[in-house]
Amino acid sequence: MTGGNSKNNNDGDMSIKEMDASHTSSCGGDPNQILTSEACETKNFRNTSHCVKILEDLQSLRKNEVLCDIRFETDDGCTTFGHKNVLMAASPYFRAMFKSRKIGKTGNNTIYIRKLNSTVLQLLVDYIYTGEIIVTKKNVQVLLPAANLLELDFVNSACCEFLQNQMDTSNCLGIRTFANLHNCTELFSTSEEFIKKQFLEVVKNDEYLSLSSEDVVKLISCNDLAVPFEEKVFDCVIKWVKHDLDHRKDFLPDLMEHVRLPLIKPDVLLNISEEPLLKNNPKCKDYVFDALKFYIQQSFKHITIPKTIRCEPRKFGGSQKVILMFSQSFTLPKCSTEWYDPTTNLREKAPGIHDCRRLAGLGVIGNQFVFVVGGVNLSSSKSVMMLDVSSQSPSWVPMVDMLVSREQLGVGVLDNCIYAVGGCSGSNDLNSVEIFHMSTQKWRMVSSMSTTRRFMGVCVLNNFVYAIGGISNSKFLKSVEYYDPALDTWTPVAEMSVCRAGVGVGVLDDIIYVIGGSDGKDLKSVEVYRPNEGVWSSVADMHFSRSRPGVAVLDGLLYVMGGISIFDKTIVNNVEMYNPTTNNWTVMTSGNLHFYFYNLETNHINVKDKPIDYFIRLRDQLLKNNNFIADVTKTANEKAIVASYIVNYRIAQVGKAHTIAESLIKPCVTDIVSYMLDEKAVKKINTIPLSNDTVRRRNNDILTPIKSELISRLKCNNFSVQLDESTDVSGLAVLLLYLLGINNKYQTSLEEYLLLCQPLSTYTIGYDIFNMLNNFFEIEGLT
Repeated sequence: MTGGNSKNNNDGDMSIKEMDASHTSSCGGDPNQILTSEACETKNFRNTSHCVKILEDLQSLRKNEVLCDIRFETDDGCTTFGHKNVLMAASPYFRAMFKSRKIGKTGNNTIYIRKLNSTVLQLLVDYIYTGEIIVTKKNVQVLLPAANLLELDFVNSACCEFLQNQMDTSNCLGIRTFANLHNCTELFSTSEEFIKKQFLEVVKNDEYLSLSSEDVVKLISCNDLAVPFEEKVFDCVIKWVKHDLDHRKDFLPDLMEHVRLPLIKPDVLLNISEEPLLKNNPKCKDYVFDALKFYIQQSFKHITIPKTIRCEPRKFGGSQKVILMFSQSFTLPKCSTEWYDPTTNLREKAPGIHDCRRLAGLGVIGNQFVFVVGGVNLSSSKSVMMLDVSSQSPSWVPMVDMLVSREQLGVGVLDNCIYAVGGCSGSNDLNSVEIFHMSTQKWRMVSSMSTTRRFMGVCVLNNFVYAIGGISNSKFLKSVEYYDPALDTWTPVAEMSVCRAGVGVGVLDDIIYVIGGSDGKDLKSVEVYRPNEGVWSSVADMHFSRSRPGVAVLDGLLYVMGGISIFDKTIVNNVEMYNPTTNNWTVMTSGNLHFYFYNLETNHINVKDKPIDYFIRLRDQLLKNNNFIADVTKTANEKAIVASYIVNYRIAQVGKAHTIAESLIKPCVTDIVSYMLDEKAVKKINTIPLSNDTVRRRNNDILTPIKSELISRLKCNNFSVQLDESTDVSGLAVLLLYLLGINNKYQTSLEEYLLLCQPLSTYTIGYDIFNMLNNFFEIEGLT
């Protein structure tokens, strides 16, 4: 061997003897004597470019058809070569193919592939040898199914990622169909979410119009479809049907079944009812009629448990929840409310509630209906108020009164029922319990607790209602008992380690957390109860002692808000969060949580020496000044009232005078029922209130909330005015005021509203009309 260059230039001609000689000379001695140090250690070396170099060389051999033992032919006559061992190592499909055939053993090394074209086969074989794949808009739809056939998971993922990045409102429906066809579950889920979030834009494209009726039903029946107003779903249904009316009109009832008409505002619903396609279809007319009936029932009952999915609001935007906080300042007599979002640590104003509800109980049904029970203006009360947070204009409304006047009570919710537990009435502590049923909207008494309790904690776990601690006849309690609604009995369980009143209670992961409270002094300790173990144990203390805090469970964490300190008579002005995994408390915020404590010494020093009679007289005077809403529907026939509204709706639809209800409709219906049925049915018909005054009031009942909603929209949006003169059904001249405007940020077109219909005198001039409109705008706050 003459040197490195000579060796490199003659590698191909070197004989085996020369190689052996070269090896002997390069070793140069006994290898065992080269390193004799005891400090010498073994070390592993890895050539990171080795695999890449091997693949490059194998690809070079394949391109030059060197040592190739397999060839593929496609229908277009092209041939692709390869090495069986390489293909088998990369693809389970090839592994199974080569094992099941005697390829190469009998000279048969050609395989005809009918399912793939030569371009795609070449791309995939190149990928096997290089680890690289080129995905384009032109090849992705053939490349992905081919990758599935050859079981090349990386290529499948690359195609899915490419399609996901290319997804927009014009192609997402096609991508979803493609993903479903080829069992790409992640791409299918991604496209589903995209379609639901971008629904209003998706339905503007041709892909939507080409969907089958089954696909449209699947789309509009989604409970988490992102539509701010349900009439948008109705619009897209009509658009799809009219695209091919002759072939699609028969599908309309099946589609309308999934449009949630009861959620549409009455004024919009009236416009929808005039759609010819609905008016000419009996089943669709029934859907509109049911929606109107739902609205009427809700108008005078305030609360309606949805009986069908059409009555339930869609829940788009994920499962994000916020906390409704009740608070009160030292200077204002009524409660204030705020929404608190723990994820952003931000608050915003919530619908306010009149009066001081410091001593009331709180309960929530179905994350929708918030109840405030008893405890009005520092006194016991039967009053119940409810807030429907799903309403587009939520406000507090009075509900059916309790049977017993209560304050300092506990409230639990089980099976859509409100449990009002204990409390006190005047100077008497209570052990009685009553239940409000959503279905009947009535209260009824159940078995009493074993002892009187006020300022106790109440929670629900495993279909039992727990009453925890509290005060009984001026004594602090550590006893606990639970109510079984199936047996109508109360059963005691293990006592807490200390007496507690004014505790916060939360249930998380089937564990009851009893938080803070007071045993005569402020407590920051926390106890937990596991029903399967039947014993109480302690967890980490809070950072702050607090009595009567608010407690909420959200996303696997406990949030404890506000409360009071009995010891120094101050507000605990912060939020703490408990993580059960780490058993740690974290202080979330410390700003403006006005959880109050009524303190004469520091806040009302001018009246601190007044006798108790002074405050009793002051309370009574405040109560006299309150406006109480009478429940006029308690003794009325509910069906008769609904029927009255329905007749009024029909009269409004045809534009007739309201007087025909009493003079024509009711007599006709009475005659028909008398002839077709019996006198018993006639008596029922006669209970329907259809007098002229009643029908006029019904008009106001229906139109007043519509007008209020319209006024509130106009205050937030730009609008233009259009005036017109007409005559009503009696021939009286009237001034009509129309408004043109954009209803909300999701709309791009103008909508027209009739806001005012005012009678005109015989001699009316422009100046009169100007004053009339100016007065109206000033009264409604539109100036």
